[in-house]
Amino acid sequence: MLKQIVLKFGSVPGAAPLAFDPLSMTVFVGPNNSGKSLTLREIYNKLGFRNEGQDPPEKIIDSLEVRFPASDTAQRLVDSVPTLHPTNKPPHGSYWTVSGNSYTPVVKSDMIASLNSGRQAQEKDLPVPLATNKKVLTQLLSQLTLELDGKTRLTLTDEQPLGDMLLPTKYHLAKLAANEDAKLRVRDLICEAFGEHFVLDLTKSGKVRVRMASRPPADTAEEQALDQRAQKYHLSAKLITEYSDGVRAYIGVVSMLASSEYRLILVDEPEAFLHPPLARKLGTVIAKLASAREATVFASTHSVHFVMGCIASGTKMNIVRLTFQSGMATARLLPYEKLLPLMRDPVMRSAGALGALFATSAVVCEADGDRAFYEEINTRLTEAGMPAVEDALFLNVNGKNAIYKIVKPLRELGVPAAVIVDLDILDEGLKVVLDACYVPSATVAGMTATNGNLMALYKGLNKKVLKENGFFKLKPSDQQAGFDLLEQLCKYGIFVVPIGELEQWLKPLQIPGKKDDWLSAMFVRLGSDPDSKSYVKPSSGDVWDFVASIQTWVSNPNRLGMPSN
Repeated sequence: MLKQIVLKFGSVPGAAPLAFDPLSMTVFVGPNNSGKSLTLREIYNKLGFRNEGQDPPEKIIDSLEVRFPASDTAQRLVDSVPTLHPTNKPPHGSYWTVSGNSYTPVVKSDMIASLNSGRQAQEKDLPVPLATNKKVLTQLLSQLTLELDGKTRLTLTDEQPLGDMLLPTKYHLAKLAANEDAKLRVRDLICEAFGEHFVLDLTKSGKVRVRMASRPPADTAEEQALDQRAQKYHLSAKLITEYSDGVRAYIGVVSMLASSEYRLILVDEPEAFLHPPLARKLGTVIAKLASAREATVFASTHSVHFVMGCIASGTKMNIVRLTFQSGMATARLLPYEKLLPLMRDPVMRSAGALGALFATSAVVCEADGDRAFYEEINTRLTEAGMPAVEDALFLNVNGKNAIYKIVKPLRELGVPAAVIVDLDILDEGLKVVLDACYVPSATVAGMTATNGNLMALYKGLNKKVLKENGFFKLKPSDQQAGFDLLEQLCKYGIFVVPIGELEQWLKPLQIPGKKDDWLSAMFVRLGSDPDSKSYVKPSSGDVWDFVASIQTWVSNPNRLGMPSN
């Protein structure tokens, strides 16, 4: 029922604002404080469900358009709203809007006529004839909208009033008690996740409680009657209060979603309290429910596992990455086909590349040892309050030739992914890295020509010379040409070790060995106790300045090497 959402900004500063049509799922991702939760609140406000003045003016959502449903869909939507039991003698053909504990009758035929009138005008791109038509549409949508935030997540399985089961109710457990099909759907989903059976206990006067049983009830009476058989059954089951926060949160969200035919669902941090496997499973369940119900879900998350679950469901979806850095906001619609490789390719999956969607930036290294060392250096810089790469995810691949597999898709998804490589990249593999980092072809031509001239100077020398001595075997003028090339590469987020390779850093510490032996000895020498005199703290120069320089590229909103769309 939502047609288009337009944000106030686009993929890069100065770009056209992002506009997209909601699909079954739209998931907002991004670093902390990028506006994910605020986006959900602003969508809710734009629909007119909150009183004016309750929230400040929107900072993220510029506009959204509500689509009047087709005639047959309108009929189904109106029919899905709770109807008062005939014994209460409602107006003929009415449904009842629920606000708190009050119920307002509306004649269904009038409602459908109003929706059809608005749809016909909208299809012809004409003004909707009566303001009441839009009000009716908003009123209908308000009855079919569910907003779940982190504050209420753990309360969804608390015992609730049963109330009069002949009347509509706002309590979702009472709704499930009155709807056998919905309750069985919840039971199946919960059993699939935990191997136990979700049941509703009505044995406490006027209340409904959730229990988990080792077997399903033999029939509805064993679950919902008040006789001795039902009492015995519930005494053998556990109250939901005996379970962990994660189990309760998962069951609460699933039972709430399935209790009514919600068509617009807004969920903030659905992964709250959940372990990664449950977060992934919940993503799959929510996406499949939305698709089956022809609903629209908006979720804000900081969980790579929830996103992977949504993708694995096969449901049509949008993923929007939001950022807010140096006072500038960006929004980028992430193409589904570009996300799949991050999830399916063994190299990227093992590297945890999808997690970069939730960081301000990524730093991609050649090997795990490189990643561990540079991440430790960055951590010490951060702890010392010195310039460092803020909120960065450090990743590694298996060799420089695989760097493009991670760097290129991450940059296409709007993640500033910096590259750290040893100096021998100049001897082989530079062109692939340049292409992955979106260096313009004309610039590539100039760089490769300079690089070719430099490598010609090493002709006839052992390749170890380049990694162990850097440019220092060359005469001063040629050295400067090499350093100029590295400085140009830095502008595109490519950081080449100027002294050759990892093991050449922090030479005054006199760390022996190569590769893993060197790294182990280096970590021992760096120390682990900041209060110890032997603990190595950051200083100026050497690797400290090298890692800190990455932040200069990351923090520049107009950084080079990023695609604009």
